[in-house]
Amino acid sequence: MVESENIEALIALLNIIFFNRLTDFHSIKIVTAMKDEIRKRNGNINIQKLSSMFYYSEKHIRRLFFQYIGTSPKMFMRIARVNQALCLLQSKTMNFTDIAMQTGFFD
Repeated sequence: MVESENIEALIALLNIIFFNRLTDFHSIKIVTAMKDEIRKRNGNINIQKLSSMFYYSEKHIRRLFFQYIGTSPKMFMRIARVNQALCLLQSKTMNFTDIAMQTGFFD
């Protein structure tokens, strides 16, 4: 329950609540866009590239990923690469070496 002494204070409180949710919604949209970009590239992108594409610092991107996805962007990229490798393995059209090279695994 929100209480205030006058209408101006009530409006100020409602604005704070509204803008906090709006900011949160914006963050979710940005993280979703970054996640989609990573998946589109099958995990073959680095955080520096994401930073330049979305105009966020690398530190802030890491913070957003931990907050909304629960893992680092690097781990999410690795998961996307492994997922792509598994899809290619199921197709049985490529050998292990070609799959590893295509998905960015070199060792």
